Amino acid sequence: MLAEETRKHLRKKKIVHTIPFGVDIARFSPKAPKVQQDFTVGIVKKLERKYGIDYLIKAFAKLFRANRKAKLLIVGDGSEESTLKKLCKSLDVDRNVRFIGFVENEQVPDYLSQMDIFVVPSIMSSETFGVAAVEAAACKLPVIASNIGGLPEVVIDGETGFLVPSKDPNAIAEKMVLLMQEIELRKRMGEAARRFVEQNYVWEENAKEMERLYLRAAKKRG
Repeated sequence: MLAEETRKHLRKKKIVHTIPFGVDIARFSPKAPKVQQDFTVGIVKKLERKYGIDYLIKAFAKLFRANRKAKLLIVGDGSEESTLKKLCKSLDVDRNVRFIGFVENEQVPDYLSQMDIFVVPSIMSSETFGVAAVEAAACKLPVIASNIGGLPEVVIDGETGFLVPSKDPNAIAEKMVLLMQEIELRKRMGEAARRFVEQNYVWEENAKEMERLYLRAAKKRG
């Protein structure tokens, strides 16, 4: 996605090298099995309109009808916090939704370990790379993400999670219910998600590749 946008601004046909953002797979790794038994959906994002968290809450309300013990964990802060809390109350799911607020990146794995699945319901294609999705995948969480922007690059539909149309709470809810009911599918997707990150998004390897690229460029200019 980002590479395609970059090519649009190049006057000559030049090679665009794509080196993805990596994650620290030692920090972002599966923890001990979570203590609580309730099925928990989660997201770690800024609470801003473009991330579509209102659609996640609407989808969760549908999941809640199927499982009254289900939980939604929202980690992050932003200008939409008050609006989102009011939405939870209006849908009568506020007792099952926890707003954690801002946390440092070092704390994110602790919250991911409390989740069963991760959702990225972004509504704008400006999301060129889903770092949050990669971090969740590294922790063996299946990811449900909008099929827009760069998110299809980090979620393999049907293998490491599911891609759904943006602004579609029914589609999100359908996949959440499926993953809640199909424990083996959830486990299999989580394992595949971790392997996918190990093969493509290890921070140390990405950094080395970037260093090699800079060195090659410097030699050509010299």
